[in-house]
Amino acid sequence: MDVVVTIRQTGILRGNPILTADEKSVDITKLKRHINEWDQYALEEALRIKERKEAGITVVSVGDKKTEDAIYYCLAAGVNEGILIETEPSKYLDSWQIASLLARVVSERPYDLVFSGVQSEDEGCAEVGAILARMLDIPLSSTVIGIKSLIEGGTIEIQNELEEGFYHIRTLELPALITIQTGINQPRYVSSLRLRNTKKKRKITKVSPESLGINMMELDCKKMPKRLFIPEFGSAKLELIDGASSNEKANSLLGRLYDRGVL
Repeated sequence: MDVVVTIRQTGILRGNPILTADEKSVDITKLKRHINEWDQYALEEALRIKERKEAGITVVSVGDKKTEDAIYYCLAAGVNEGILIETEPSKYLDSWQIASLLARVVSERPYDLVFSGVQSEDEGCAEVGAILARMLDIPLSSTVIGIKSLIEGGTIEIQNELEEGFYHIRTLELPALITIQTGINQPRYVSSLRLRNTKKKRKITKVSPESLGINMMELDCKKMPKRLFIPEFGSAKLELIDGASSNEKANSLLGRLYDRGVL
């Protein structure tokens, strides 16, 4: 069985973020980074399948040279192959562009399952997995919180998270793409020593968009932020609403909201 895991390296924000010169994204070039939280659970789920089914795992990521650290972490955890699609540092890529690059790599190799995290910590759009499944023309199941059974070359039975504690069990034909929700497992720990040894012994496969036959100048964004900014907060003021009864207090509150244009 062949499993592909897509991962994203996100910046660790402490305090106000630094924006890029065009103010369209967060500049992560000077930030410490780690594997996106949701992707860590997707990675762990793939590793558990490998242990049960003797699966081969390939990790694919889009990013600059520093993204190698995230891929080496995956290799140290037990992944068979790591592929980095190298892009320019701090260049904004929307979900469509990222999925397009991932789809080109994934479609050129055998796979039974593709795992992605539900969303990313930085943008939280929850779009890449769904777009990638459509590009690969394979079934998709989102926010998966459990894998009930897996028949190699056949089907997978999964448990989807719904609202208010409810869930839905469904069966998908393979190959399929699944976006993994946090809490499905407990991601394993990779020691610093193991990571250092992995960097000495293992190599990452690096490809460029051009080598994949993709011209980034022609791969337009489907969405582009106009401008990001750090909001300014003024001093807070607390007002107490008087009234003999709950109705009087409610009417007083509504009147103030109307006066301020909120309602």
